[in-house]
Amino acid sequence: AETDARELMLSAAKALAALHNNGIYHRYIFPGNIFLLNEQYLLGPFKRQSELLNAHNIIPYTAPEIIENAAKYSDKSDVYALG
Repeated sequence: AETDARELMLSAAKALAALHNNGIYHRYIFPGNIFLLNEQYLLGPFKRQSELLNAHNIIPYTAPEIIENAAKYSDKSDVYALG
């Protein structure tokens, strides 16, 4: 189980790094958006910022500063959510 968890986090972190290296923020990272496909973990669909206002399932994974001001979103906010 520990090896599986490590593999999941490494795959998700690599996917997130690829996004961030291209100037893209995911903004919708939570356990329900991490999928296993052909032995590879993938990050699920993106959301527009306007769609996130009603996405209550991500609140526990949202960086505290984003709850106060969504304009503060950065790559660090995605990393917080992944953690």
